[in-house]
Amino acid sequence: INWPLSPVPSPLPMIAGTFVVEGPDNMAPVPMASGDPVGTWLFDRARFFVSETAGMNFDAAMSRVDGTSWLVFDGTEVRLSMELTLFLADTIGGDITRESLTHIRGAYELSGTDVTFTPSCVESSMMSGSMPPTFGFAVEGDAGMLVIQSSGMLGPVTIVLEGNRQS
Repeated sequence: INWPLSPVPSPLPMIAGTFVVEGPDNMAPVPMASGDPVGTWLFDRARFFVSETAGMNFDAAMSRVDGTSWLVFDGTEVRLSMELTLFLADTIGGDITRESLTHIRGAYELSGTDVTFTPSCVESSMMSGSMPPTFGFAVEGDAGMLVIQSSGMLGPVTIVLEGNRQS
């Protein structure tokens, strides 16, 4: 990484990610549990929740997300890295592979499960839309869930990253 995110946690687990088409029985989770987020969080699971309309444009069951993601809350500063590859199967143009990169460094404020980032540095291919993303973070013991609501090539999307605090 040639960006001011150091130190980078190591080793980083690979993410096993899926796409979920939202519907009455498949809604994106809302962070409910709050706790002390300070620490290094390594994510190994991802779910990308898309609208039913977006879901008609590709085969969600055959699509996937690979890559790495981690987050550090140090008490005053946050560092977030998401380096993902999205594989969309069976679109009108065939299978599509898209790299998605997001790096954020800056201050943060936590209010319940809502996290507000005040970035000093941002590098992102995902956050290029007109609406800035919103972030939520839930902590239950050493299990954490980062929920990002954004818009992208599939329209509105809710990204749910799950993992654990590094000991």
